[in-house]
Amino acid sequence: MERRRGKVGVDFDGVIANTGNAKKLWIKNNLNLDISSADCGRSMLCSAIGAEQYEIMQRSMRIDDTLLADPLPGAIDSLKQLSEMFDVIVVTSRGTEKIGWAKIWLKNNGVGYLCSETLSAQNRSKLSLLGEDAICLVDDDYRHLSPLLYSQVRRMWFGHLMPTHKEELCGPRIEVVSDWPSVMARLL
Repeated sequence: MERRRGKVGVDFDGVIANTGNAKKLWIKNNLNLDISSADCGRSMLCSAIGAEQYEIMQRSMRIDDTLLADPLPGAIDSLKQLSEMFDVIVVTSRGTEKIGWAKIWLKNNGVGYLCSETLSAQNRSKLSLLGEDAICLVDDDYRHLSPLLYSQVRRMWFGHLMPTHKEELCGPRIEVVSDWPSVMARLL
C-alpha cells in the first residue's frame, strides 16, 4: 500500500502505553487517593492532586514505570496499520531523559521502527512540532489539542471518560475517541 503524504501525531503516555498504572500506584501510596489509571493524564491529575504533587510524582517515575507499562488495547496493531499510510510521529511531553525510555518501550514492543520520529514537546506545542502537513493529532490531554495553530489538523481527544463539557474546554472541532478502533474508523 502506498504511503499517503502527511503525518499523524500520536501521544505516548495514555494513548500508546498505559503508563497511568504507575502514577495510580504512586498516588495511592503517597496521597492515599484512589484514581483510575485512565485519569492519570496531566490535566486530570493536576486538578485532582495539584500541580506541585504532580511534579513530585513525575520526578519519582523511573525507567521501569515506562518499560513495564502495557500497551493500550489496539495500539500496537493500529500503529502498524497507520504506518502503512502515514508518517507516524510520536509526540510526547516527556523531557530529554524520559523520552529515551519511551523510545526503548516502542522498540521493545515491536513498533519503534514504524515511527518516523519520537519528539519531545516538553515546552512546545505538539502541533507546531508536527507542522502544517500534519493530518491528525491524537492525545489524551486536551491542552495539546486546543491551540488554533494549523486549524486544518484533525484533533482527537483520546480517553475512556470524557467530560460532557468538552467543547467548553477545547472547542467544538475536537473529535472524542474512546479507544483505538474509534481512531482507526475515523482515519481510514
